[in-house]
Amino acid sequence: MKMINVKHDVIAFDACIIDELKESVFNSSTHYVLKCAEKMGGFIAGGFATKFASLYTTIEKCSAFILMNEYISNKCAMTFDEFVRYKIYHKANYGDIDVYFPTIEAATQFTLIVMEYCNHNVNSKIVVEESPASCGYNIYCFGKYGTQMIQAITRYVGSPEEVVETFDIYNACCIIVGKNLMIPIGFAKLLKDRKISVQSWEHPWVLGRIIKWIHKHELTQGLTDDSLDSFNDYIAKMLDNVRNGNVTFITKSVEPLIKNVSLKNLLLLSIYDNNDQKYSFSMQNLMSVSMREFNRRLAESIKKGHL
Repeated sequence: MKMINVKHDVIAFDACIIDELKESVFNSSTHYVLKCAEKMGGFIAGGFATKFASLYTTIEKCSAFILMNEYISNKCAMTFDEFVRYKIYHKANYGDIDVYFPTIEAATQFTLIVMEYCNHNVNSKIVVEESPASCGYNIYCFGKYGTQMIQAITRYVGSPEEVVETFDIYNACCIIVGKNLMIPIGFAKLLKDRKISVQSWEHPWVLGRIIKWIHKHELTQGLTDDSLDSFNDYIAKMLDNVRNGNVTFITKSVEPLIKNVSLKNLLLLSIYDNNDQKYSFSMQNLMSVSMREFNRRLAESIKKGHL
């Protein structure tokens, strides 16, 4: 059994949270799919659960439900008939609902139940497609609130506590399971400080997700102190990887976080040299941005008399 490091506070509701949100947040088709998942032991974790936790614990209930509806409802998307005809869905900047399962068998059974329901009910207003990222299925639910999307995740399975251990962003470790809203310890302070805490840098797209979370969840103060240290360790390792021929250095993702880069790494980025590869446009731009930021901080330190 894997060691569980993420600890949670629990807010218990009088009824199942999915049912509490049925009328004011979810399309009826969305609610149906989520209830199918619940019957197979499924639970919600990640962005939707985090948004719900942040709103429910800071503003009154009715307003929280209205904002949750706005968070997941894409009213500008195609209608169900248009979607079926053209197979196009414009996600824009709307949130989805990530659902996880205790076992791969439970996830598979859930998907089969929903697919069978769609095949035998022409008015289901539900479309199931395999996820492009091969992490499960995208389930589009149409109704009075427009389009809402559920992602049935099959890449990671386990208990709620085991699943959130795989998350790279600590803020995302909120869980909705049955009547319980599970909130990671320290979440309230992160919310108040508007900061993002990173618990793993192993995933190659972690920088892109951090940037998305900063914007989508208004974490405008950037990384926590602990995350700043690990971020700069990560940057140093990425530079070493590029020198050794590993091209996973995602330059466009580093630039928005440039103010979080240490002076040492800024200097390394600004004078980066690889004799074996041509500089890409994004690498050249990052070098230029790094040099400007380095000079800005240097001038600021001199002005303050620190140098």
